[in-house]
Amino acid sequence: MNYVLMKWKPVKQGYLIGGVYLANVVFVGGLPDLRPGFLFGYEYRVKKRWLIMGDFISGNHKKAQSLIGGGYNIGQRLQVFGGALFAFPNRNLQNGLVIEINWYGWNFLDSH
Repeated sequence: MNYVLMKWKPVKQGYLIGGVYLANVVFVGGLPDLRPGFLFGYEYRVKKRWLIMGDFISGNHKKAQSLIGGGYNIGQRLQVFGGALFAFPNRNLQNGLVIEINWYGWNFLDSH
């Protein structure tokens, strides 16, 4: 999967990110050809440690989905996120839940 993203920070508390991708059958499934599409996401800090976020991947393949969720910064290097995964735009997929744990090698809260 190859992609190009741009980040825009219209407000101090959050940002938008978006771009285009080109993926093959190994990453997105389906016919053995290249699949183009676009990606969009956002993250907004509600409080110093609480975030809301979401993302969208276009297409009619097994990675085309939408996610809405939130996260908590446990410390300077650890985040926990949870969210609802929706089968949109590909309605043939199942809905689901996402749990994500991020551990960084630097103090990411210092950059906010």
